[in-house]
Amino acid sequence: MGMRDGQAFLAGAIRWDAWFPTNASYAGFVDSSLYTAYTSREPIDGWFDSEVPDHAERVDRQIQAAADGQLDFWAFVWYPDDDPHEGIRRLNNPLKDYMASSKHDLLQFALILQTGWVSGAAQEERRGWRRRNVPEFVELMKDKQYVLVDGNRPLLFWMDTAFLDDAERGFGSRWAEELAYLAEACAEAGLGAPYLVDMRNDYASAARFGFDGVSDYGPASHSGEGHYAYEELARHDRNKRDIEKGLKVIPGVSAVIDPSPRHNDAWTAAVGASYYGYSFEYPTYTEWFEHLSEMRDWLFHHAQHTSTPPVMAIYAWNELDEGGPGIMPTKQEGTMFLDALRAVKTGIHPERIENRINDSNPGIAYEGNWQRERGVAGSYNDDYTWSDTAGDSFSFSFHGTWVKLCGERHMAGGKASVAIDGTEAGTAADQAAEQTGVWFETGGLAPGSHTVRVTLTDGSKLALDVIRFG
Repeated sequence: MGMRDGQAFLAGAIRWDAWFPTNASYAGFVDSSLYTAYTSREPIDGWFDSEVPDHAERVDRQIQAAADGQLDFWAFVWYPDDDPHEGIRRLNNPLKDYMASSKHDLLQFALILQTGWVSGAAQEERRGWRRRNVPEFVELMKDKQYVLVDGNRPLLFWMDTAFLDDAERGFGSRWAEELAYLAEACAEAGLGAPYLVDMRNDYASAARFGFDGVSDYGPASHSGEGHYAYEELARHDRNKRDIEKGLKVIPGVSAVIDPSPRHNDAWTAAVGASYYGYSFEYPTYTEWFEHLSEMRDWLFHHAQHTSTPPVMAIYAWNELDEGGPGIMPTKQEGTMFLDALRAVKTGIHPERIENRINDSNPGIAYEGNWQRERGVAGSYNDDYTWSDTAGDSFSFSFHGTWVKLCGERHMAGGKASVAIDGTEAGTAADQAAEQTGVWFETGGLAPGSHTVRVTLTDGSKLALDVIRFG
């Protein structure tokens, strides 16, 4: 059922499609270490959804997965397909595959425009806002699957709104005239004026240029240094909803923001890529479900401060480099993110729920000489934490009836004692099974909260990769 038939709320996910074999040719787009050191982020179908023989079939499978997970639309970051650089020209290929797909009717779409890619002196000379851009955008907006809100207004996200009146990067003093031209072209096509939404949580610029509302493109509104629990990311999302500013809010909902491949390293310096300095833990299934549920409830309780129908914008479908795995199905997470979204929409959870806590989670209290190894392909989230000092320990709490402690699959050695809620629960040896990595597990616990403490009992190496529980 499309949005024009009516729904309680729409959940969209941002698509940034730099994932094709030649993308490294555009400096600053993707750190090549992603493909070798961060394999946990690899999509189920492989890294690339463009410029490979079965690219259309891969996009078809992604459409089906999104629809099965009750995602309503993709928000495509648009780029000009006639740019002088081949890396830019190919970024729209998945959009073209989506438009041509036999599964097109299963999923809606919207556009994300960027000031510097649709206006400015260079773009005007090559393409022209009125000559090529507006006709292309309106033709897409006329498609029956384009998201409409507040009647028949095409939902249009916009990044770098602050530069709309910049003479080099934007429209200069003609900005109001050019936005009006887009609205007039929409009217001639039988559509309402575009519902303009700033995508950088920039309330001031959105108000200055007459936009309808604000949303957020994940890392765009973050700053600072350090690694944080997922709850901090969820809190940040909630705090961005400022209804006192007088604009409509399309809440940005962050699934994962972990730009680990973009550490301040030689690649970052050489190509001038964005270095963020911060990262957040991946959510457990329960954390992600609760965050989505809170956002849904906020939309319902603040109908006067958002669009009709209400919309949330998830970061992201596939920001595999600076974001993390995204909510698309990956070889590590499977359909976990989409399963939780479907549960929010339908009230039906998967038959078995497995929550996962990575070894880097701030909720794990390490005592002693623990070391963290990063960029380790094959490990959960591409890292693990280890010690070889007797007496070192770690502890954590969880809600559930069972728990598994997992280490490196190819490692054997360290021994430890395990206590649950202060009672000795047994001993463990880090002789992790090849396929599961489990070196300690227990079940049959009383439902509720439990605290686990693990203490090394000898000087051999013991590693923690991931904690699984439910």
